[in-house]
Amino acid sequence: MVVRPSFHSEYVVRLHGTKEDNHFTTTNQFFLTYSIADTAIWYSMPWNSDKRRQEKVKISSITAEIPKALAIQIQQLWEQMLLRTRYREQDVISSREVERVIGTDGVTYEFAVWNACGKTWSPEERMSPRLLVELGESLVAYCRIASGERPAAMKEIENKAVQLEQYLNDHPFK
Repeated sequence: MVVRPSFHSEYVVRLHGTKEDNHFTTTNQFFLTYSIADTAIWYSMPWNSDKRRQEKVKISSITAEIPKALAIQIQQLWEQMLLRTRYREQDVISSREVERVIGTDGVTYEFAVWNACGKTWSPEERMSPRLLVELGESLVAYCRIASGERPAAMKEIENKAVQLEQYLNDHPFK
């Protein structure tokens, strides 16, 4: 999940195996890696910077191990959700949606698995995009806290995964 807030630093969380073994079907060890820029990358670009030159951006990362069963569940939910991603029909967008699409405040969330990708912008309704964002943010929180606090954070991840799974089951893709 790549997160691009309008006025804050961008960050990403990714689920992966080891460098030597990164296939979900064969690896037995999974990790979450959270990386964040020390300043907004968008504002560091020459055309967006007050100094009109490329600014340096430092990236910090935290990696935390996550149980295999939970990693596979997350990956499967992520893929199921992304395989449902569709472009919206332009003539069906309401005036409120137009305002949201061209708005400058908010957060863009991008999601990807090996065979699908999708994005959403500041989802508000408790539907599948918002639930996927909440799951992704719980992964970030898991990485950011002390290792002793991770068991409680894992329960939150499991809860978010169950909520998304239940929503997807209750709203089959047509």
